[in-house]
Amino acid sequence: MIYRIYGQKDTTIYEPSTRKQQNTGVDEILEVTKFYDELTEEDFEGNSRVLIKFDISDISASVSSGEISASAKYYLNLTSTEQTEVQAEYELEVYQVSQSWSEGIGQFYDNPLTTNGSSWEYRTNDDKWATGSFTSGTTGTYVSQVGGGTWFTASIDNTSYSQTFNKSTNDLSVEVTRYVADWLSGSRTNDGFIVKRADTQESGSVRHGSSKFFSSETHTIYVPT
Repeated sequence: MIYRIYGQKDTTIYEPSTRKQQNTGVDEILEVTKFYDELTEEDFEGNSRVLIKFDISDISASVSSGEISASAKYYLNLTSTEQTEVQAEYELEVYQVSQSWSEGIGQFYDNPLTTNGSSWEYRTNDDKWATGSFTSGTTGTYVSQVGGGTWFTASIDNTSYSQTFNKSTNDLSVEVTRYVADWLSGSRTNDGFIVKRADTQESGSVRHGSSKFFSSETHTIYVPT
């Protein structure tokens, strides 16, 4: 049996200094990319990361009732809209977000920028992401601007997930079973997933292109599940 639930909220957060407080919670696109100065196209400005959360209360009830097996596997699925100048093979990492955040009401091309909701610097309208003295088992990294979210480095049983992409794979479909198990057991609070490149790729000089996916706001059938 395949049981699907749909995204509760999602957004992309942007590291460049001009966008570090920008919210894009109602954009139709989620993207993981590296930004360079628009004029020189050489000077590195920062990364973007994706935050996404699902309401798993129905899954919890179905597991309790036996409708869903306790040994079920869970996958995060994002449908690609465009892959631009990506490497022949690359990887995206997925972790459990470790702080609450708000989706917001902004879009990438808002002028002036919308700052209501989560951003690279803020997780809510008023609260910034932790950037030090992290809770045990959690971390957060950035390259040029402080912030970028916080996440658990692995599940409680020390499992972490990622997906390798190549010329024949554009969609993200990555197992997240142990993360969901942590939430279902109540061992951790469900604050969703963060999707990002490895720290070495975010800080390195190699251009890794742009990976774009449909968000929950898309007017297509390809919503996150």
